[in-house]
Amino acid sequence: MKPTAKFFLVSLACALVIAVFYAPPAQAQTLTTLHTFSGPPDGEFAAANLFLGSQGNLYGTTYSGGTGTGCVYTGCGTIFKVDSSGNETVLYNFCSLANCADGGEPGARLIADSEGNLYGTATAGGTGVSCRCGVVFKLDSAGKEAVLHSFTGGADGGAPATGLTRDAEGNFYGTTQYGGITGDCNENGCGVVFKLDTAGHFSVLYRFTGGTDGGIPQSDLVLDSKGNLYGTTFAGGHLDCFDGPGCGVVFKVNATGQETVLYSFTGGVNGGLPSGNLASDSAGNLYGTAALGGNGCNGSSCGVIYKINSSGEETVLYSFTGGARGYDPNGIIRDRGGNLYGATYWGGNQSCIDGLGCGVVFKLDTADNLTVLYTFTGGADGGNPSSGLISDGKGNGYGVTKVGGDANCLLEENPPYVGCGTVYKITP
Repeated sequence: MKPTAKFFLVSLACALVIAVFYAPPAQAQTLTTLHTFSGPPDGEFAAANLFLGSQGNLYGTTYSGGTGTGCVYTGCGTIFKVDSSGNETVLYNFCSLANCADGGEPGARLIADSEGNLYGTATAGGTGVSCRCGVVFKLDSAGKEAVLHSFTGGADGGAPATGLTRDAEGNFYGTTQYGGITGDCNENGCGVVFKLDTAGHFSVLYRFTGGTDGGIPQSDLVLDSKGNLYGTTFAGGHLDCFDGPGCGVVFKVNATGQETVLYSFTGGVNGGLPSGNLASDSAGNLYGTAALGGNGCNGSSCGVIYKINSSGEETVLYSFTGGARGYDPNGIIRDRGGNLYGATYWGGNQSCIDGLGCGVVFKLDTADNLTVLYTFTGGADGGNPSSGLISDGKGNGYGVTKVGGDANCLLEENPPYVGCGTVYKITP
């Protein structure tokens, strides 16, 4: 199962508890496997975008693996570092404290400050009274973790599945999938947008209702120069989509907590279930991907790459066609020339995973032409990239895969996948 809302819905996070023609593509770039996850005591199932530090080290999280206990899978997740030579170090094992007070099962990217401290969220664990609904955490350069906020699953939200965004003053912003009390996404709500200030004060900026305003936010927030936050939700919007839950929205929340829906997906040719992170440009346009919708795959909805302008008008830049070109994209990044890059979870080599394919890395140029840069085989190179890409500014991209790598490592799913994933680099 792909690590989106469909995966996190069954997380331990809290009891708040979803044949195409194939032609081999030309490999336009070179992929290097920097690290192969081996499972406990190493991590497994890296599901989030990487963070590139100032010294060229990559930092990330794994949802399971490590040495912590008391979670759904073996191990409760890790924070790891991979240096430029491909040497991996596990910096922290979650659920190292009694009752997972330190958090568990992290599924989001990290950010860092100028002193080398890392910040992020975990979907499970914490000290919430009614449930262990996740935490906001800090990991210092000595490997000591501190919980900055424990979610209760109530009015403050629960089960954060996205990373943090930081402003120039050092305040953090993020979202939770659940909680907030309002709405019927589950018994306690449809998620929140929150702020954690430099003094450690936590506040909720907006509570989703699961109606036309959206519900179950799933992307990291984008912050503009005026203090507005932008993101996507996995549900809500047009409630006739999927007979009620909705197909998601692109939203803005201003500094006073007022929400504006910029665009609502219908699940048709315009896309549905926005997935992965947004990118922006200097004109205020937003770029993203949706897991479903479009007119590719003979109408079977393989996902789209879209653009939302400052007036809230959507343009579908590309509809995925499946097969060699992949489908079910994981977010987008944009280079200085306006080209977009990302990865798909499925498609590519149809001999991989019973014909579904193990995913591709792609480029969409400014004329909306899509080029497959690499096709995963599911072997030593990994398979099913479970995050988008990050860039080092030199034309190199970095990401993680869910499966592949070490054939002796089996992810604990039914059926089990071969390999526990990789960290990779793709170069021109």
